[in-house]
Amino acid sequence: LIGDPSAAPALVEALLDEDEDVRMDAMAALETCARPEDGEAILRSLEGDPLPEVKVSALRSLARLGAKAAVPRLRALVSGRCDDDVAWDEENGYWDDWLDVQAEAIRALGRLGASEAIGDLLAARSDEMGQELDDVVLPALVAMPGGAKVLLSLIEGGAPRTRQRALLALADADRAELD
Repeated sequence: LIGDPSAAPALVEALLDEDEDVRMDAMAALETCARPEDGEAILRSLEGDPLPEVKVSALRSLARLGAKAAVPRLRALVSGRCDDDVAWDEENGYWDDWLDVQAEAIRALGRLGASEAIGDLLAARSDEMGQELDDVVLPALVAMPGGAKVLLSLIEGGAPRTRQRALLALADADRAELD
């Protein structure tokens, strides 16, 4: 059964399988059924499994679980690959893999309401060597306490395109946060 938490222990065990397809499928399944006690194993897979698909699913699971303990690692992944602490598949898409993980880490920080990461998100969107990240950073900001205030400042002082994107993101803001 999809989403059945009783499947979680077997899926967590499958995260250690040598077959990468098994690990990808197990992590994808954990997105719907992981239990809070699985958060540590999911974080270990995020850091130790070189497959970007496992990392992206792990980030989604951690966000769904509300795993605040993962916030420091997510913040670090917004800024860089963390090569000393995170395994990567070096044979494929060195840059693209990290960008997918970076974007999902940003989304996860938003879902976790990790307002301590606001500065990290702003730094990532203004990184001259980085990709265009407004489509993930601005919605993440809206979900964070204090994020609406940051978006309002972007509306007041940003370029026309930034102002437009910030306004669109604010359309999804919590009314109490806007007040």
